[in-house]
Amino acid sequence: MAEPELYWPEALPQAPSQSGFDDPLPSLTISTDMEYGPRRIRRRTSAARQPMSYPLILTTEQKATLKEFMDIAAGQPFWLPDPLDQSRYLLVIFIPESAQRAASVVPRGPFRWQTTLTLEVYPYVSRDRT
Repeated sequence: MAEPELYWPEALPQAPSQSGFDDPLPSLTISTDMEYGPRRIRRRTSAARQPMSYPLILTTEQKATLKEFMDIAAGQPFWLPDPLDQSRYLLVIFIPESAQRAASVVPRGPFRWQTTLTLEVYPYVSRDRT
């Protein structure tokens, strides 16, 4: 895979909202039910894409910027500032909410919007922020 040159826009928040942020550890095992005895559990892979819930509070202008960026980045990986280490970028990809929409955006007050993006983080791929 060639390294992408698409970056999260500076006009958007550079970190997620704390409420709703989720960065779970991926499951690297697979289990099989056996006809008799305990389930068999084995390592599936040495690396797996990791899901991440990325909540954002946006202004009306940022909402428009996010829509434009999602149109450009649809199906492509891009560099996102690491929410846990702002000195580096993570390589991520959008995971659509459904076949009909990429994410829900709901009003939070006058000229304020809330959304939670579902992303997948590529394992072992990061880049320093310079």
